[in-house]
Amino acid sequence: MRSVFLILHYKNYNNTFQCINSIKKYNPNIDIIIVSNDTNNKNNKLLKKNFPYVKLIENNKNLGFGKGINIGIKYSREKYKFIICLNNDIILKSSLNINLVKKKFKLDKKLALIGLKTNENNINKKNSFQNLVFRNELNTKENTIINYLGAAFIIRTDLPNNINYLSEKLFLYCDEFIHCFKILKNGYKIQNFKLCNLIHKRKKTALRNYSIYYEIRNLIIIFLDEKMSLKSWIYLYFWIFKQWSKNLLQIKIVLRAISDGFSNTYGQLK
Repeated sequence: MRSVFLILHYKNYNNTFQCINSIKKYNPNIDIIIVSNDTNNKNNKLLKKNFPYVKLIENNKNLGFGKGINIGIKYSREKYKFIICLNNDIILKSSLNINLVKKKFKLDKKLALIGLKTNENNINKKNSFQNLVFRNELNTKENTIINYLGAAFIIRTDLPNNINYLSEKLFLYCDEFIHCFKILKNGYKIQNFKLCNLIHKRKKTALRNYSIYYEIRNLIIIFLDEKMSLKSWIYLYFWIFKQWSKNLLQIKIVLRAISDGFSNTYGQLK
């Protein structure tokens, strides 16, 4: 079962540089693919020069998280059995246990995705809002894993298209929410494991107002697309209400997000 590392690169060349070097140090025999959402041609030239053994796929603009990952998955599906997807701010501090990954996928044909635990998170911890929605819509059990860290996960390539790929509408935020929903809805599973030591540098790439916009807008789009029940919509309304503040700018952003969500305005915020 051949595997490949898929790194989504955007702007920060130093992060990508460190990520690639850590892979070559601890898992030198695994291929690497970089999908670049970076429009800075200088950074792409540096990647080509310093890592000639890496397959670089250059996009002519920032296509967002989901579409960037999907381009890499589409390129990899014919050649590899599973894909290790990493944000470029992930650094390996030990070898990823590839044999254990192969074993887990081989033993459970319904295991669609493995989330990789990093130094900074417990991705088995339930998101209360997401848990309420999933339990209402999918009748998930208390011990069902309903989320994973989008910065580091492994997906098998023999899945149906509707769960092998991420949403390309959202651009940023909530990609894991809808991906997990579709995986579970189609009868597949998610598991989270610590298969190596991973450092997630996780510098904030967006202002809080920016993230609130995408989260609210994208959740509304997801709820409309998936025809969520009234009960789940009530959960969403209460969640959005918690995002309100006395800050006038933030109120405007929330209202804009609600408007764009219901008008199905997706993609990058203009």
